[in-house]
Amino acid sequence: VDSLGMLSTDKELNDAMKDAWDRLHGVLSHLSERLVFEEEKYDTNGKKVKRSPFHASNITNVTELCQLLTKLNVTDDPKLEQARKKVEVALAGIDADDVKDSQEVRESVKAKVDAILDMF
Repeated sequence: VDSLGMLSTDKELNDAMKDAWDRLHGVLSHLSERLVFEEEKYDTNGKKVKRSPFHASNITNVTELCQLLTKLNVTDDPKLEQARKKVEVALAGIDADDVKDSQEVRESVKAKVDAILDMF
């Protein structure tokens, strides 16, 4: 029992679930940022900066985490499972080259990803 009266296994479970949620939020936030289609990008001082390229790994990192979340969801959190399934549906059939080449595809995927992020 720790100083808060929690069994250490309860704390460990809570920490593990927080880590799973944090990982999902992190990869989705990163993907959402990369899905912004900008012809030109400027820093906070108004200076033009190089636009970050979109890589296939932006998609594969999320899909790989979705597979891992089935094992990381040790408490069978229904909200985490719901979010995981929504991500899988949102990215099903998405080709990284289509995302790179099409502003329309990017905007569609970004809208889905942002809707999932709004669940947090």
